[in-house]
Amino acid sequence: MLPEAERYASLALKYLENAAEELSRGELEKASEYMWGAVVEAIKCVLAARKGVMVARHAELRRYARELARETGDPEIFRTFREAESLHSNFYEAMLEEEDLLAHFDSVRLLVSKLLELAKEGKEGK
Repeated sequence: MLPEAERYASLALKYLENAAEELSRGELEKASEYMWGAVVEAIKCVLAARKGVMVARHAELRRYARELARETGDPEIFRTFREAESLHSNFYEAMLEEEDLLAHFDSVRLLVSKLLELAKEGKEGK
């Protein structure tokens, strides 16, 4: 895996760990933002590993999440990406309850795991 991809993978895992810690402390808004960050870094990891591309713009990440869902035949990739976007909003709006966030955490954890596996496969899944 490219060094950039490894860095993104490391950040994704770190943010997941931080999200779990914040959830356990009841810091729901912080946990939300860490979950969103984990998804973003995992998408960046796949982009770097499969296409050699570094992307920072939200719209491009969303577009690639949709494309990746189509390529892999796994609509859960884009569905969970959209779910994670709501977590980003929750950081500012504080609209989700702990029960919601715990369910989101499970979805995000699974997505990050799936994305990091795709990144390990390398260029275009080869």
